[in-house]
Amino acid sequence: MNTNKASKRKVWTLEICIKSALKYTRKTDWFKNERTVYAVAKRKGWFEECTEHMKPCNVWTFCACKTDAKKHKTKSKWKAKNIVAYRVAEQNGWLKACCEHMARSYKLWSLNDFKQDALKYKFRNEWLKNNQNVYHAAIRYGFLDECCKHMESALGAKRIWTKALCHEQALNFKTRQEWAKQSQRSYISAARSGWIDDCCQHMIRKPKWSIEECKTDALQFTTKSEWKENSPTIYSFVQSRKWRDECAKHMIRKTKWTIEECKADALQFTTKSEWKENSPRIYNLAKRHKWINSCCNHMVTRT
Repeated sequence: MNTNKASKRKVWTLEICIKSALKYTRKTDWFKNERTVYAVAKRKGWFEECTEHMKPCNVWTFCACKTDAKKHKTKSKWKAKNIVAYRVAEQNGWLKACCEHMARSYKLWSLNDFKQDALKYKFRNEWLKNNQNVYHAAIRYGFLDECCKHMESALGAKRIWTKALCHEQALNFKTRQEWAKQSQRSYISAARSGWIDDCCQHMIRKPKWSIEECKTDALQFTTKSEWKENSPTIYSFVQSRKWRDECAKHMIRKTKWTIEECKADALQFTTKSEWKENSPRIYNLAKRHKWINSCCNHMVTRT
């Protein structure tokens, strides 16, 4: 088996390597496409002989970089078309000299240019929002204060909330929460100035029940679940105020079941399944206390 494998192995000769290398004009292309042959040629010492026909790598001198740069109008275009020459010029400090003929893609702003741009706006914030780059450039060059002389101060831009304005604003809302969310400044001004109650007279206020009213409502029901189903608003209010136990004192609350009570309940049914379906709570309680057999003595057993 080993002899067969050895016989199948390809024998690399100089002619094969030269034939492979002749397909390419650059060493990098040969390396990328046929790495095995490339490595064999290197290992056997045939590399120079195989690559005689190939073009030598460009040596980028200052003149070569400048000549190449003249083909392009901007730095970005030169970089995109010939990044190697661009990088060589950049590394050797020739970039400025090579790009002298190129047009600048940006404008050099003078103080007058900044002022003219600033005149479009009344406030600094407005200028910052609409033309952020120019605003930051004005800060960088120290022109900001001079450019903003015509602008109004931020304090002058604030609205003064009078009682009439707050009341007018409040009329747009039905509840205080809605007003506070939608128009926070007017709400805070009214609250600080003590106008909040006057402004909110038209609003729907959440009813507040006393404990006596809650107790009166609770007396209509015998269990908490019944009260919760029929009067959920008052029930939740009572729960939030922690009056539930006090209001529900009269309600039936069966907590402890004796074996006799379980037996009495079980006597209503003839089978365990019937008892479990109709009275699951007591059935499970009897099962938990291991009273199930004694409670079900009267029941018909299935044979």
